[in-house]
Amino acid sequence: MESRSLAPMAWAWRDSAVVRVLGSFVSWAGFVLCFSLLYRVSYAVLALGGSCASGGPYAIEVECPAAVALFAPLSIFGGLLFGGVWFLFAQGFGTPLLVWAWPILFVGLSVPFFVSAVTGSISGIVVGLLFLVMGVAPVWLLLRQPDSWLLFLGGRNAGGRSFAAAGEGPTTRLIGRRPGAVTDPVAPTVADWMLSLGVLGISVASGVVGAQALWDLAS
Repeated sequence: MESRSLAPMAWAWRDSAVVRVLGSFVSWAGFVLCFSLLYRVSYAVLALGGSCASGGPYAIEVECPAAVALFAPLSIFGGLLFGGVWFLFAQGFGTPLLVWAWPILFVGLSVPFFVSAVTGSISGIVVGLLFLVMGVAPVWLLLRQPDSWLLFLGGRNAGGRSFAAAGEGPTTRLIGRRPGAVTDPVAPTVADWMLSLGVLGISVASGVVGAQALWDLAS
């Protein structure tokens, strides 16, 4: 019984508003950084003809640039890592990364394939359209729900209070919740919108700038 009562206390520090805000910022900035690097990797590989290799005992026909070899694996695993950061620390505050990660990934990666189609690659058009549909379809379905505004604001404010619409539609089931946090519903305020979207804007800009710096450094 004593161990059960002490378990929630070990994670009590996560209920801080500062932790939620920082969790949202770090997760979004890190995810955007990783996605931007993955986008550059995809664009660079398609520019080389669609494939390249690096290392190994065999003769390599097309050598991967150093930045591609470095960031191809790191960007994928890094994106997954920062999704976990949002779930554990943002806890529903801010624009939900776990909802937007899928459409950002597939819609974003459709662009290099469409660009490759300019050179006459029919497969680029096919793959680009497939990725575009895979990214847009779930967002289109969610935007038709009555609680779709949670896709931009998030399910909780920085203090951990659930917004009044939370629990009324399928969108809320995609937003992280944790038993034991404050859940008395409140109506979102202008300050809630400004904080949520402000953190998103700053983190996205930070991720893009960071990716550019890392790519230039490795190239």
